Amino acid sequence: WHTLCPTQHYTHPEQKNHAIMLVSTSLNTNDWKQLPFPSSDVVVIQLSSPFRKCTIFNIYNDGKKQDTIHALKTFLTAN
Repeated sequence: WHTLCPTQHYTHPEQKNHAIMLVSTSLNTNDWKQLPFPSSDVVVIQLSSPFRKCTIFNIYNDGKKQDTIHALKTFLTAN
């Protein structure tokens, strides 16, 4: 398995990670990539084929704050 941490893990190591994603090593690494996301609560990957792309989100939402929801809305609007 490839273990993916939120991209914030590398730029803001003081923040707690609340999400990870495991990607099977049987998937060719040329067929997927991790997309940067500005939250330690979200991991995003995009699978690609010659004709399509599929974006997968792993989201932790504690239900008390709306920060993650707002970040998702901004991300989806921009992409």
